[in-house]
Amino acid sequence: MARILICDDDPDIVAALKIYLSNEDYELYSASTGREAIESIRNNKIDLVLMDIMMPEMDGYSRNDGYFAQRQRIYRTSGC
Repeated sequence: MARILICDDDPDIVAALKIYLSNEDYELYSASTGREAIESIRNNKIDLVLMDIMMPEMDGYSRNDGYFAQRQRIYRTSGC
């Protein structure tokens, strides 16, 4: 079973992605900040990170190293 981390500061986006992905055989995790995402990656064997580019504290761009560099990532943004 693949483990997916959804990292977004908008709880509606997290909820929508969880609904969309819940029909598949995935183990889903969520984080609302980059720091929470790092903790989740440390504590779980995350296979894929779905991450918002624009977030407070640590944005998606600055997380292209360390723990994140060792995982598959898909970045998303709702900004124009």
